[in-house]
Amino acid sequence: MQSGAAKDEASPAPLAPAKPAPVVEPSVFEEPAIERTRERTLRPRPRARHAATDSPVARERELPTRGEQAHSQAAAESAAHSALFALHEREMKVNRARQEGVPVYDRDAEGLRVLAGIVGERTPLGVRPSISLRMPMFLTEEGSILVGGTVFTNPTEALAFNGHQGMNGWLELRLGDALGPSLAEALDEVNADILREYEGS
Repeated sequence: MQSGAAKDEASPAPLAPAKPAPVVEPSVFEEPAIERTRERTLRPRPRARHAATDSPVARERELPTRGEQAHSQAAAESAAHSALFALHEREMKVNRARQEGVPVYDRDAEGLRVLAGIVGERTPLGVRPSISLRMPMFLTEEGSILVGGTVFTNPTEALAFNGHQGMNGWLELRLGDALGPSLAEALDEVNADILREYEGS
C-alpha cells in the first residue's frame, strides 16, 4: 500500500485547460498601414481650379479666356484697318517713283517672286480674323502661292480659289498670321528700300 501511495505522490498534477485568447474587436484607428496607403493612392485627386472663375482647368495648359480671344481678334482687326490707310500713302509714293523711272516692283508675278526670295522660306499666309480659309495657304520659296495642292502666281486668284472671290489677295493675304504684314505691305517695304537707295545716291 505504501508503494502505491508513493507512486501517486510522484505523478505530476494534471494541467489546467488553457483559457481562450480574448477576442479584440478591430478598431478603425488601428487600420493596417497597407490599407491606408492603398486608400490614399486610389482616392481621386481634386483638379486644379481657376483663380478667377473657380472652374476646373487642366494642369497641363490653360485655354485662353473669351476676353483674351476677343482682345486678340480686335487687335488683329485694328491692325488690318490701320495698315490700309498707310498702304494707300505708300502706294502713291511708289507710283510717283515709278513715273520718275525708279525700278520699283509691281504687284504681279515678278513682285511675288522677289518677295518670296527675300523671305527665303516657305511661309504660311494668314488673313484677318473675320475671314475664314477653307484650306491653308503658303508662299513658296519659288514665288508662288500654294492652296491645297494647287499653285498660283496671282494672290487674288489664289484667294478666290479658297472661297473668297472679289477680294484683293495682295491686301488680304498676310505673311505668317493675321497680325503679319500683307503681301502688298511687304512689297512696299521692298520698294521703300529701293527708294531710299535712290534718294541717298
